[in-house]
Amino acid sequence: MARAIANKLRRLRVEHGLTQEDIEEYGINVRQYQRLESGRQMPTIPTLIQLAKIFEIKLIDFFR
Repeated sequence: MARAIANKLRRLRVEHGLTQEDIEEYGINVRQYQRLESGRQMPTIPTLIQLAKIFEIKLIDFFR
């Protein structure tokens, strides 16, 4: 599951023209985001909610 979410995060970030460092402007530490995008860490629900807002998607979309 962490790998699938990581792949989705990477795709969404690139589609939005953002770098990993840009995510920090939204309140997510760049090191934490790198762990999420690499699949080394599973995001918490509050983090997923925040990321869904950043990428303008519904929370459920992370699990499809």
